[in-house]
Amino acid sequence: MKYLSKCSSISKSIFFVALLALLLFSGCDPLSFLGIKKVGVPDVRGAIEKEAVGELEEAGLKVKDVKKQNSESVSSGKVIRTKPQAGTKVKKGSSITIVVSEGPARVAVPDVGGMSLDEALKVLKSLGFEAKLSQKYHKDIPEGIIIGSNPAAGNRITKGSIVEIFSSLGAEHVTCSRCGGTGVITTLVECPECGGTGICYS
Repeated sequence: MKYLSKCSSISKSIFFVALLALLLFSGCDPLSFLGIKKVGVPDVRGAIEKEAVGELEEAGLKVKDVKKQNSESVSSGKVIRTKPQAGTKVKKGSSITIVVSEGPARVAVPDVGGMSLDEALKVLKSLGFEAKLSQKYHKDIPEGIIIGSNPAAGNRITKGSIVEIFSSLGAEHVTCSRCGGTGVITTLVECPECGGTGICYS
């Protein structure tokens, strides 16, 4: 009896192996043959997160997890890819992970105050920023030295953004209203700012 039982088990195993080989050879899906329905993962790349989740659920799949990732090419809030990837055949009811873009990575604006113009431009370029130069007077910072930037140092912005930097023109000079810029005044007390030169610095 034991011998017959063993033979019967071997026969069943051989039968199922042969059946599986036949199904694979004929192009049939063994899981479908066993009543396990499979569906293709929809291509939701480029869709906004809410729409992507709805499309996946409509296909009979579950959204297991939503991961965030920076992307230079996919707009913030839109799907970059799914795991498993689009087109993959999975069991109906399977869990899918979607990866959603947070847009380009944000980088902190460097502190370029006190640098020369060339130094500031090199630093900004190395971080992927575009520079816009403006000039203004500053009574304490020498001509040609950077005063600061807009946005200010420490703010996090996307690569490719424009950072305005302010280069000092030195102290602003104006013609003395008392001496008229002639350098001749009655007394130094009358114009303590220009001291007789006719040029005052603000």
